[in-house]
Formats: sequence, structure tokens, C-alpha cells
Amino acid sequence: MRRVPWFFLLAFLLVPQLAQAIQLHWAGGSTDLAVSQNTQAVLVVQADSAEVTLPNAWRLQWTADSLGIQFSPFEQACLVDTAKVDSIAPPSTPADSAANQITAFFCSSGSSNAATANFLADLPSGGHGKMKVVALDPADPDSSQVIESNEVTFNGGIDGSYAPVILRVTSDHSTTTLRVEAIGADLTGVSGVSISAPELQTDVPLTVQSAGSSSVVASATIGIPLPNSTVLIETPQGVMSSGEIPADVVEATEVPDEAYYRDPAYPAAYPKDFAFINAPTPVDGVWRNQFHIFYIRSWRDGRPDSTNEVAFGHAWSRDLINWDYTANSLDAFHAKTSDVSAWDHLHVWAPSIVQFGTTFYMFYTGVADNGDQTIGYASADSIYTTKSFRMNRRSPTRLT
Repeated sequence: MRRVPWFFLLAFLLVPQLAQAIQLHWAGGSTDLAVSQNTQAVLVVQADSAEVTLPNAWRLQWTADSLGIQFSPFEQACLVDTAKVDSIAPPSTPADSAANQITAFFCSSGSSNAATANFLADLPSGGHGKMKVVALDPADPDSSQVIESNEVTFNGGIDGSYAPVILRVTSDHSTTTLRVEAIGADLTGVSGVSISAPELQTDVPLTVQSAGSSSVVASATIGIPLPNSTVLIETPQGVMSSGEIPADVVEATEVPDEAYYRDPAYPAAYPKDFAFINAPTPVDGVWRNQFHIFYIRSWRDGRPDSTNEVAFGHAWSRDLINWDYTANSLDAFHAKTSDVSAWDHLHVWAPSIVQFGTTFYMFYTGVADNGDQTIGYASADSIYTTKSFRMNRRSPTRLT
């Protein structure tokens, strides 16, 4: 016996101009069933003659004027040529519950996909409803082609549309722009897309670029490699999980056992307090390590001199041997601002950089003209090979 997970979604759906390769009917062949009392009926999903077998995964949508519709597993053994529900998982999120989404697991004793599958549907007396099946085209499951069945009803059906359904999610983060595409049906009802992962600290919203009946494309600039993340789709029923995107792979870097750094522009300068961080970036579609150092550049007549500690230098390297910089980056964060009352106007000392979610924070000590020392911070969405952090200073935080 083999147990094949086919999925069905109990939800609302309206899908224009979809291919039809799945047949749906009640046991006995009718597409409408008269129900005058609580009834347990068999709903049959069948591949048409051109498809031969059912897809590996598909969704059953329904909408009704009664909450009494339930689906049940069969008690009989698995069949050779017909799949049937042998267990059902309840909704996994509040949005799944609002959209009547559950997962049904089918079993079949055959060696290939069955051509027919049976549901046990508990229908309430006096209720009205309609049902439909949608799936990705089994002939080309990697395409965006969505197929749907005919509609079946009980007690004549009802008006109204079905809820959005997601069949597949794809993503691309080969640059700092993350692009996510959701394939499904009636996705014009989608109002927002975001990604979620514990390492991101908070959900990251994406901007919807396009939304059609079968595809939604959304993107965001995210300058860090992503962990395994869940895509969240906002629908009229609430936010639902629609699948995962895999973690970005950072290419391994061979680094030396020992590494040295000397100020590339002023060899007589003394690199003093420093912050060091690895912030990978994409190169030709591949995420690669990029190491950054921010440091005090102190010098006067070849000796350290605190009166010159007014800026952080910034250099970067792929291998900790060869360092790059620009004229601007060696004066990446300068204390001598035009505001003489600024808390960091006289000196900047002791940088420390941390990444929290998708944002980098540089904490440092600033010295005001009156000698008062204060810890403040600056932030940036990415550590660029320019004057990072310069435009994003924040109010200081006193540590007492």
C-alpha cells in the first residue's frame, strides 16, 4: 500500500479561463445532489481521458450557506485503482480555518497515481453549496498553468465566489532584490505578501508588483542572505502560509590562519578601536562572503593622537588578504559635523556592529565639545562599499 498526500482546500474561489482536465461528480454521475436530510455522500474526483491519472496534489474548494459540511476518512482498505481519504489534518492556522482549509491524505495500493479519488462528504439538510477542484497542470507542473474541474452543487448551489488558493511559490534572491511569485487561483484577492523566519526577528513585507487571477509577483530589497523562510499571503480571510523558500547558500571562502590590516592610504596611521563583520553579498548570482572593518584612524607625526580620532575608516575584503577601499570609505563616518552641539561632534570611538533581522547597527561612543561621552548608534539595511551608516545616525542612548 502506498499513502499519497493529496491536498484539498475548502475555500472560496473564482477562476476564469482555466484549462479543464479534472472531472467532478457525485457517486452515480450527477453534478447536483438533492439533500433533504443530513446525508453522507461520496464525491468523486476523476482525471479525464486525456490526463489518465490525477495530479499528485490538488485542491478542493467549496462555499456553502451552512457550517455543517464535513469531510471524513473511509474505513475500508485502500483500493488498487481508486484513491480515498484515509486521514484528515485539521486547519493549521486561523486563516486556514476561516478559509475552511484542511489537508486530506489519500491512500492507494497501486504503483502509480490513481485515476479516481473519493471523498466522504457530510452534507447538512436544507443547506446549499458548490465545489470545485483546481491543480497545477500535471503535464507541466513547473509551469504557471492552472487546471480546474467542472463545478458540482448540492440543493442547487449558491452564488458567491471562492477564496484565493496558492498552489506553488517560487523565489529568486540571486541579487539583493528578492522576487517571490505565488501561483494559484483568484489571486486578485491577495492584498499583501511577506516572508517570515525566526532569524529575521519580524515579518518582512514585500511590495506587490503584479496581481492576476493565477499569479502574484512581489519583491523587496533584502541585502542579507535569507534563512529558510515562510511566505505569508494576506487574503480576505486573513494571513495564510503558502509554502517556504529555501535558505540562500553562501559560497565557502578559504581564509588564512592569520590576517593583517594596515591603513592602505596612510601607512603611518594607527588603526585603533575597530568593528569587524562578515556581510555576504551576491556576485554573479552567487552569495559570497565579504568582510568589513571599521576602525579609528589615529595619527600625528607617526604617533597615536586622540585629537585626530574624528572618523572611522572602512575597508572590505573577500579573503582577508586583499583589501579594497575608496577615498570616501576611509572617511566613512566623520565626527566633525556642522552641528557643534551634536553629541558626537568632537570624537567618535569604540565602534561595534551587530546584525538584527535585515538591519545592521553600529553602536559607538561619541564625544561632545564639552567632553561628555555618550553611546549612540547608526543603522543601515546593507553595508555598502561606500560611506555606510553616514546618513542614518540615531539619537544617542545613555548607558548608566
